[in-house]
Amino acid sequence: MKMMQVTIPIFISKQDYLLWYKGLARQVITTDIEGRSVQFPVNILQRFITHEGIAGVFTISFDEKGCFKDIQRIEDV
Repeated sequence: MKMMQVTIPIFISKQDYLLWYKGLARQVITTDIEGRSVQFPVNILQRFITHEGIAGVFTISFDEKGCFKDIQRIEDV
């Protein structure tokens, strides 16, 4: 079983993340460090939110079907 991983820098303000709580945002669409477009559910970031929002470099793992498996912060910024 081969898992795909992407590494992405994420900078989301507290105000932007609150859109998720209001039901106005469900997906994050961004670019990984290799230039690939990546889309994932915003709720996987919930454990990383602080009073300032979310900031850092993260590795997200997906299974062979593209389903989310894990997210890890690998660098604070």
